[in-house]
Amino acid sequence: MMKIVLIEDDSIMISSVKLQLKVLLKKDYELIPFKRLEKAIHYLESNQCDLVISDINLLDSRGEDTINKLTSNSNDYKLIIISGSYNQYEVSDTNTNCYQFVPKDIDFNDSISAAIQNV
Repeated sequence: MMKIVLIEDDSIMISSVKLQLKVLLKKDYELIPFKRLEKAIHYLESNQCDLVISDINLLDSRGEDTINKLTSNSNDYKLIIISGSYNQYEVSDTNTNCYQFVPKDIDFNDSISAAIQNV
């Protein structure tokens, strides 16, 4: 069974990601949601997962700090970063091989679908 950690503090985005996962994934999966990065990192330190989907700006972490904390974790998982601040966090200087970046824009459903299918 695939284990997916979702780190998002906006209930509308949580619903959108859940819907995309339900439509796209043809295999069984377990979704473990968090609203705070600190709690998610604590979970990831002692639990394996296959995929982490995280907003870049959370209640307790912002921007590159969020990316650094999630990519420095020793677990081997795929990472999708979502953000409503696309221009501010256009990922040119970071190691984009570590994760996929999905902007929260009018094409979010298509973009998140493409990112999930690449996992």
